[in-house]
Amino acid sequence: MRKLVLTLIFSTALASAEIGIGLRASLISFNDLQRQLNQFNREWGGNRNLQVGPPLWGLELFALGVPGPARFGAGGGLAFRSLSCDSLRAELAGLHAGLETGYPLPLTSFLTVEPGLGIGINSFFLIMHSLEPGMSNFNRWLFAWDFNLRPGILALLCFPFGAGGIQGLYVQGGYTLPLGIPQRYGSLSNLSLSLRGWMFECGLLLGKTTPRPLRI
Repeated sequence: MRKLVLTLIFSTALASAEIGIGLRASLISFNDLQRQLNQFNREWGGNRNLQVGPPLWGLELFALGVPGPARFGAGGGLAFRSLSCDSLRAELAGLHAGLETGYPLPLTSFLTVEPGLGIGINSFFLIMHSLEPGMSNFNRWLFAWDFNLRPGILALLCFPFGAGGIQGLYVQGGYTLPLGIPQRYGSLSNLSLSLRGWMFECGLLLGKTTPRPLRI
């Protein structure tokens, strides 16, 4: 399934009218993760509390097909975050990929709003280890993944003038809905981790640029 998704993303990118690259903020809950990190920190000799909260920042890349009655696209992204306390260090990484379809609604010659729906795969990796001398072998890890739906809305602002390889800007927002319970593996597989939550993106639209008349 993952190989199929990546193949479709690559094919869409080759035939795309627009390519976007930007930043994503994922507002998922880290409450149980924070509790588990603080518990291990105390067990490994620490006495401070670690605060873990959203957002999880990441880089995003997507490709949009040629506009029509409906438009298809594909994309993916990578997020990373490092956390440390007095006796513990942890690294978080997230990877996602998916397909989406939308219905372009041109508001002006340079502004398009596109409600749509995406389906894809989310994955999350966590590793934590002790910072105490002589306790370097004390570590825990978790890998989790799930399929998800993401209803959302995309706004495309295309420049009405030539700007090299930059077509314009985009802003996107949506809500990630897991399809079932995430699959979990590792020594922290009992950790209650939800990949549900809001996500917001913003960035640049890249591609061949042609001058456009400015009409409102």
